Amino acid sequence: MRIGRIFYFDKREEEIYKEMLENLQCMIKGAKFLEKSVMELRGKQHDKDVSKAIEFEKTCDIKTTHITEEILKITHSRSRQDLLLLNQGIEKISKSIEATSYRIQMSRGIRLPDYLNAGLQKMAKEMVKTIEAFENALKNMPYFSEEVIKHLEKVHEHEEKMDDLRRKSCNEFVHSKGKLPIQKYYIWQEIVTKMESIADNCDETAEIISRIIASKDNY
Repeated sequence: MRIGRIFYFDKREEEIYKEMLENLQCMIKGAKFLEKSVMELRGKQHDKDVSKAIEFEKTCDIKTTHITEEILKITHSRSRQDLLLLNQGIEKISKSIEATSYRIQMSRGIRLPDYLNAGLQKMAKEMVKTIEAFENALKNMPYFSEEVIKHLEKVHEHEEKMDDLRRKSCNEFVHSKGKLPIQKYYIWQEIVTKMESIADNCDETAEIISRIIASKDNY
C-alpha cells in the first residue's frame, strides 16, 4: 500500500535520494567487514577486514560531503531540510562504523575471555541487521508505504536487542567477579560502546524518516 509522495519535487531530488541510498549500501559493505573482523580479533585476516571496513567508510565520507553540496542547491526549502537531516543522520552512522573499526584495529592481538568475545560477535551481527533494516526503510522511500513503517520498527527492535546484548555481557563480566586485566576491560568496554552507537544512530535516523513522513501532506 503506497500513500502519497514523500520526495521528488524535481529530478535533482530524485538523483540525491539515489546517491544517498547507494552511499548507505556502501556503508553496509564496510559494516560487514567490521563484523568479520570482530569474529577474530587477531591475525592477518582480521587486519585485512578491519582495514576494508575503514576504507569503505572513508569513501562514504567523501560521498556524504558531495551529497550535502547537492542538497544545498535545492530551491524548495522543505525538501532541502528533510534531505539534509536524513543525510546528516546517515553520516553519523558512517562515522560510528568508522570509529568502531579504528578501535578494533587498535585492539589487534588482544585476547579477551571467550564469553566476552561471544558477546561482541553477537553484537556485531545485530549491528549489521540494524543497518540493513534501516536500508530497507530507505528503499521504500520516497513513497510512504506500510513497508517503511514495518522496517522502521525493525530498526528499533534491533537497537533494543543491542542494548540487551550489552547488558548481558556486562552481567556476565560481573558474575565472573571481574577477573580481567583493567586494560582489557577498558578495550572491551570501548568496543561495546562504539558498536552500540552504530545501532543508536540508525535508530535516531529512523526517527528522522518517521518525522518526515508525519510532516507530509500527501502530495
